[in-house]
Amino acid sequence: MGNLKWITYSLRSGERCYFTFDEEISCFMVGICGFNLEYTHEEQSIQQIGMVLKAIRYDARTILVTAETDPNTPSSSHKSSSLVFATVVAWTGPPASTVWLDSADRLCHNPFGFTMKENVLQTTACLSGWKLGYREGSHKLNKIQAGVESSSDEKNIKVSGFSEMKDASEHIGTCHSLNAGVLAILSNSSEFAVQRCSVDASSTDFGTNHNTLTARFDFTPKYAIALLASFDVEYGVTDHKVKRFAAGNILDDHDNFTHNAYSINGHEVVFPVTLTLHDFHNKRSSINNLTFLVIASQ
Repeated sequence: MGNLKWITYSLRSGERCYFTFDEEISCFMVGICGFNLEYTHEEQSIQQIGMVLKAIRYDARTILVTAETDPNTPSSSHKSSSLVFATVVAWTGPPASTVWLDSADRLCHNPFGFTMKENVLQTTACLSGWKLGYREGSHKLNKIQAGVESSSDEKNIKVSGFSEMKDASEHIGTCHSLNAGVLAILSNSSEFAVQRCSVDASSTDFGTNHNTLTARFDFTPKYAIALLASFDVEYGVTDHKVKRFAAGNILDDHDNFTHNAYSINGHEVVFPVTLTLHDFHNKRSSINNLTFLVIASQ
C-alpha cells in the first residue's frame, strides 16, 4: 500500500536541495508553501519579480529542486532575506491508484490538459513558480496577482493560470512564467483529503502577525500542509516602490520567516499565513485574495 507524503525545505535563489523519501516515488509534484522577496538596503522600482521552482527526479527516492529568481527580482546578500519554502508532495511505495501528481508549466497564456485512464473525482493545483515583469524599464507597483486552478470533466483535467501586474500610470506587466503542481483524486481514500481554501481578507488584518487559514475535514488530521495557490494584493489607486513582498503559509517572526507551525483542533487545521507588500512607509496594502491547496492525512 502506498502513502501520500511531503517534505518542505527553505531555499534561496540559485540554491538546490535534495528531497529524499523513505520509499520509492511513484509520482510527485512540487509547490510553494510561501516566499519572501526582499531588497535589503532600500525600496526599489520593479522591472521583473518572481520565484520559480524546478524539480527533477534524481533517483528512485529523491527529487532535486532548484529555486530560481529573475536577475531583476529582489535579492540580498543578507542570507535570511529572500527565500522560498518549497514542498515536494509524493506518492511513495507501490504505484498509485488513488492519487495522481504531476506538473503543468507555461500557463501564462494557455491552459494545460491531461487525460487520465479513469474518471477523476477531484482535482486541485498550487503554484510552483511565477514571474511577472514590465515590458520596458522599471516602475512602481500598484497591483500584483498570480494564481493557478484546475478542473476536471470525467477523465480530462484542465489546469489554467491567471496573473496581473501594473502601476498607477498605465504601465502593464506581462507574464513570463506561471507553473503549477497538480493533484488529482482517482478513488476515495480514508487516509487523506484535499481542499482549496481562501483566507477571508475582509475580516483579516494583514497589518498584524496573527493571520490564519482554517481548513475543516471529516476526520481528525495528524499531518497537514498548505500550498500557495493564488495571491492578489494592491495599493488602491496609488503605487509605491517595493521593499518586501511575502506570501504564503509562513510566519513573520520579527523579520525571521518560519514555516510549518500549524495547529490541529479536532477536525480543524489552523495555519499561520502572510501576505505583505510594502515599501518603507506604506506597509499596509489591500488584500484581495490569498488561496491555498490544503492536504491533510491521518
